[in-house]
Amino acid sequence: MIKKIKDGLLIETVSAAQTKRLLAIQKQHDMDVEVQPHKSLNKIKGVIYCPDLLNSTVDEILDDLKLQGVVSVYRNKSKKDGQLVDTPIHVLTFTTSILPKTVKVSFYSLPVRLYIPQPMRCFRYQKFGHTSMRYDKPQVCVCGKLIICINCNGTHSARSRMCPVYKQEMAIQEIKTKNNISYTEAKKKVIIPTPRQNTSYSQATSSLPHSTEQLIKNLIPVLIHALKSQFTIIPNTNSQLSQFSDDPRN
Repeated sequence: MIKKIKDGLLIETVSAAQTKRLLAIQKQHDMDVEVQPHKSLNKIKGVIYCPDLLNSTVDEILDDLKLQGVVSVYRNKSKKDGQLVDTPIHVLTFTTSILPKTVKVSFYSLPVRLYIPQPMRCFRYQKFGHTSMRYDKPQVCVCGKLIICINCNGTHSARSRMCPVYKQEMAIQEIKTKNNISYTEAKKKVIIPTPRQNTSYSQATSSLPHSTEQLIKNLIPVLIHALKSQFTIIPNTNSQLSQFSDDPRN
């Protein structure tokens, strides 16, 4: 697969031999070219869960997994009583584009599930899709006064996982990760209504399929089949329409 991207061409190879030949190219006709492995598409992250791994350090786990293509191990933490504590959840980075189903750690064979990253959110202005380094607006506090979400105008914190914009961003991240595509491409595949606080109910639901219409569409094939089993269709020579004739033989 060859695809045009911002910095040049993205070429997907199917074997190590192809990759080696491609990396050796320095000229194409009379033009100098530079071939480099993609920074992110040649790696994939997975998650494993094992409480007994808390007895080992992250470096010890990495040493045990290096021969299985793991290049980094991150131990997830959670806040308890105001303190960050280790959890049995570990994020592994593999030097491959295909996630293995299991990994062997010590005498354990652990299932690996795809790691879906959290949506990027600016901790200065609380907006999804960028960081504070890319935004110049004044800082927005997420505590104190009446809480209004900067993303959907809802009465919840911008950090709330109930926010419809957060759910949309999570769906984008899932599609992006599973299909190994860019954020922009993944966003085009996600259509989730995220009505603002002042949006009317009819406006908010206008993009959703009408349940009654959908029900009728589902019933039409069933009704046609039932009618055909009870009646015989006789062509009308005087009209383009057909009419039904009650026939006891059917």
